[in-house]
Amino acid sequence: MGIWETTASRMLQKLTEEGGWQENLAQVCQELRTQKDVLFIRDLAELFEVGQYVGNDISMAEFLRHPLLRGEVTVITECTREEAAIIEAKAQGYLSLFHIIDVTEPDDPSLKSIVEKKVKSLASQHRSSVDRAAVDEAIRLQRRYSPYSGYPGKTIQFFESLLLNLRPRKATHHLHQSEKAESPVASVLGRERVLRQFCEDTGMPRMIIDPEERLDLEAMEKHFQQNIFGQQDAVRAVVDVLASVKAALARRGKPLASLLFVGPTGVGKTEMAKVLAQFMFGSRQKMIRFDMSEYSDSLSLLRLTGDGQRRDGLLTAAVRQDPFSVLLFDELEKSHPAFYDLLLQVLGEGRLSDSRGRVADFCSSIIIMTSNIGTGTFGKSLSGFVKNSAQRTEAARHFTRAVQDFFRPELFNRLDQIIPFAPLDQETVRRIVDREIALVEQRDGIRNRPVDMEIDAEIREQLCRIGHDPRFGARQLQRVIRQNILAPLSRDLNRFPFDTHLEAIVECSDGEMITEIAARSARAPAMKKAGPTDLIGLCDRASDYRRQAQRVEDGACFVQTYSSRFI
Repeated sequence: MGIWETTASRMLQKLTEEGGWQENLAQVCQELRTQKDVLFIRDLAELFEVGQYVGNDISMAEFLRHPLLRGEVTVITECTREEAAIIEAKAQGYLSLFHIIDVTEPDDPSLKSIVEKKVKSLASQHRSSVDRAAVDEAIRLQRRYSPYSGYPGKTIQFFESLLLNLRPRKATHHLHQSEKAESPVASVLGRERVLRQFCEDTGMPRMIIDPEERLDLEAMEKHFQQNIFGQQDAVRAVVDVLASVKAALARRGKPLASLLFVGPTGVGKTEMAKVLAQFMFGSRQKMIRFDMSEYSDSLSLLRLTGDGQRRDGLLTAAVRQDPFSVLLFDELEKSHPAFYDLLLQVLGEGRLSDSRGRVADFCSSIIIMTSNIGTGTFGKSLSGFVKNSAQRTEAARHFTRAVQDFFRPELFNRLDQIIPFAPLDQETVRRIVDREIALVEQRDGIRNRPVDMEIDAEIREQLCRIGHDPRFGARQLQRVIRQNILAPLSRDLNRFPFDTHLEAIVECSDGEMITEIAARSARAPAMKKAGPTDLIGLCDRASDYRRQAQRVEDGACFVQTYSSRFI
């Protein structure tokens, strides 16, 4: 008796190489019956999705129903409990064709024993060895930050990948010149290598996942405050949440954190989510944003988990592809009420099934929701800037009450923390003005050509006055900069050759900002201070020059000229 191992998609590909798959699958069943072999298909749920096409509604799974019913073939397959429920609803009685064995995860002592034995076997094949501390650390990290992964398979795959990347070192003893040291020296895989690899795989910082490394709360708070201006209370609340993640005090089986940012628009809620994604997972691109105004009806809501027509759910697919990420549900109050039921499942159980029964694990994610609830009523009493801490405290209470009144109690109670964002004060807006101008000066159109910009303090103060609107926050400032600086600057830059040294001056005339550009041919060009981005540009240009020189050396004319010197 032999075992034929395959997947549904691979089997479909093989069966359609010559003729239709039905005829070929019937022949496969005949061969299995004659040779008394066993067919092992890895994913039963996928078998229901392959083989169908226009004019044929029968999948491969349905085609096998009758051979299974008659006992002509023996099939071993696997699926999750969620997939089994969907299969039973889709094809009643199909699972009764199988003898069902419920395979559960081993307990912790058995898990460790299984992993150690398998890893020891793998290590011997790679002429390496693995410390027990490395096994303990891998199990701890995955239990803590990826608790819904399949064990022991997930941990074994982790070590298998590690061992593949380890190359045995060659002995370097000084021998006779005619002799070479060929015997490899076994490399030892320890706890340090496991920690480093886990950080590389997930993007998480070492200070968070390593219990032996101290978390500097003051440095972390300073890092957030350098990116989020004027929201000291919100920053402190986020730092406290991360401290609880570090201390492993949060309950397992749910997302790393679930936070609701509430406050006026343009005060830093989305920016906080981006900074958090960069800090926790290594990149701002690790933030997956869903604009909940696009999911305001029940039909559009189906796109999050799939519609059952072989289309993956946008939310579930994103989490399965990148579980270590920040999920941002923007403007939560605009979503369809049915979304709150999905959210309750995510926040409470840390998992969500798509339309095909596949489970998405949210336990490695940070869930952030934003809301403008209460902005309208608070804005009626708001004129200009928030000027003191008492007003900020009142704003925080107002927005918290608004959230509690709007959202269902079961959702409100599932959140780890509600973090109010206060309206911006004048000092904060001025800091944002300086940051936005610095970002303008770093744009490619300014940085990569000889342009000196001069924006005096008076202009900055004017930007602070007209660029702040309590209703729109910092977004109003960005619009003012685009209209008054970037638009005229773009028009004037296109009037000059690229290598002309230019001077851009933004000045105030009769209460209006005027941006002018002129060539600086009459005087020597001022040298810009080289920053990290300038050095990167210089290195890129040097690399281009080297490549151009190499192409010249490889050219026929150069080779012929150079060779003729030796003839």
